[in-house]
Amino acid sequence: MGEILSRLHGRNIVPAELGPFPKLNPEFVVRADPQVIMVGQRSASGLPQRPGWGAIQAVRNKKICVWVPAESDVLVRPGPRMDEAAALMARCLREAAAGPVALPTVPFNAPPGGMR
Repeated sequence: MGEILSRLHGRNIVPAELGPFPKLNPEFVVRADPQVIMVGQRSASGLPQRPGWGAIQAVRNKKICVWVPAESDVLVRPGPRMDEAAALMARCLREAAAGPVALPTVPFNAPPGGMR
């Protein structure tokens, strides 16, 4: 994910030396103060209410992309679908640049009318 983000001209708050699947302390994220947060649907619940997270730029400015499980799967599994992962991340960044995308009642990429 970090390499894709870099190719999309984004900056990952997670340094490469932490490896591809680091366990992050929530305080690390607060200190890093990301402008956009990309998160799986399973981890998105209550995100703005986490201690200190209300001060994060992405939370304050409603720049949070939430991935449904199928999208999360594409994003975390390296393989032939990396172009699809890049398209998901690019869409998130485009929509975040255009305006708020925070924690919808249906997931970020869900079609109108409900979850897929």
